[in-house]
Amino acid sequence: MKNVTVTKKSGGFARFKKKLRRSAFFKALVFGLSCGLLSAAVVILYQKLTTVPPELLLYLPVGTGVAVIMGLLAFLILRPSEKKIAEKLDRDLALGEKVQTMLAYQNEDSDMLTLQREDADERLLKAPARAVRYKHPWLHAFAPLLACAVTVVAIMTPVKAVELPPEEPEPPFELSSWQETALLELIEDVKASEMETSPKDASVDALEVLLAALRVTDTEADMKAMVITVIANLNKIIREHNSANTISPYLTVSEHEKVSDLAMSLDMLNGLEAREALADARDTLKVDEVAEPLAAYLTALNSVMAEVAETVAEDDELYIALDTLAKDLSEVSRVAADYTRDWAQTQLDTVFNNAANNLSDALYIQYVNKDVKNMAVARLMEIFEISEDELPAEEQQQIPSDDEKEEEDKQDEEERGDQGAPGEAEVLFGSDDVIYDPVKNEYVKYGDVINEYFAAVSEKIIDGQTPDSLEQFISDYFATLYDGSDRKSES
Repeated sequence: MKNVTVTKKSGGFARFKKKLRRSAFFKALVFGLSCGLLSAAVVILYQKLTTVPPELLLYLPVGTGVAVIMGLLAFLILRPSEKKIAEKLDRDLALGEKVQTMLAYQNEDSDMLTLQREDADERLLKAPARAVRYKHPWLHAFAPLLACAVTVVAIMTPVKAVELPPEEPEPPFELSSWQETALLELIEDVKASEMETSPKDASVDALEVLLAALRVTDTEADMKAMVITVIANLNKIIREHNSANTISPYLTVSEHEKVSDLAMSLDMLNGLEAREALADARDTLKVDEVAEPLAAYLTALNSVMAEVAETVAEDDELYIALDTLAKDLSEVSRVAADYTRDWAQTQLDTVFNNAANNLSDALYIQYVNKDVKNMAVARLMEIFEISEDELPAEEQQQIPSDDEKEEEDKQDEEERGDQGAPGEAEVLFGSDDVIYDPVKNEYVKYGDVINEYFAAVSEKIIDGQTPDSLEQFISDYFATLYDGSDRKSES
């Protein structure tokens, strides 16, 4: 059956239906906007009371979202159905149940019902629009009035002042006479060291500037910041000056194994390691037909030197040593075919021996640069009580983790193997690193000279040449190196 609505049969009903639903829409709109305004005001008020300046990107989306949601909900609730409209019209216009009857039988076409609908419609058309209205209109004004009141309060409320805890005064600092004397001695030690002139001058300048600044510094925080900055500068000076840091990566990526082996000696600044790497390379050329392996080694070395030449100064000692090796090998390779095998091998012996000496000398210079820098950094940290943790991460020493230490110890034990019964094994002092001994002018194991070093230091302690604050430090240092083993003092 076709559904015929009342609005098609009753102009009066359609008139009031439109009015009542339009009224519901505006009420829902006002209610939604009021809720949105109220929520935004609450957010602003909360921010101000919690010392946070109001954020537009926070309270605006909140207010808009609440307004849309609450407006839709209110319209769905307030929007009257046709049945509710009919009941209201009958009640407000005192029509009995004429409008409800018209609505109930709107699809019936009998003569009696038609007359009833016409009568009801005529009464609706004659009824004044103002005769139908909601009671208690003040209830609908409550939401906007509340929203406006809270908004005014939120706007007028100042941002709560942040109550900061009272600042504790920074620890004061005054350069003590001992610190000044120690720093002056450090400057003189660097000046008297065998460090190369350029990094030495830069390091001395940095230390002298630090001394001048510390004389007028009055807080501990400023003092530590200055010392840490100088430590970083000292590290930077050596990193930028020592070419081993630049050349080593190029050697590492070389496709020729014997060329890449040289990288380790540069990383360690170890002349003995360089000699061993060159000796291994020399052994690969002790063949009857030397041309092909020599050409392969020379090609790889020349490839490295071509890249290094773009980043390292031509007068750098380490660069010159490697470049001389490449040029000497090129000369041997060029004329080797014209001479006997013995002659070529003799020439290669000479070339590699010279290269070993040149590399050792160049690495020793850079080792001294780094060693003096490490001494200066350690002394600065000691004088001004700077801990390792206070340094920037890039300036801290790379200390292996416990797992790494256990793995290294295990590898050391495997490399040493079975060393016989107790008492027959070689005693290792500390790490037994290979170091350069300036007295013997050669690289030696630390364990071979530790007694001499300990005796020299002990003599200075006995003669009162060492500050009391360093005596325990020195004692602990050598105790760690000796690792509890018997030592023969030569003092």
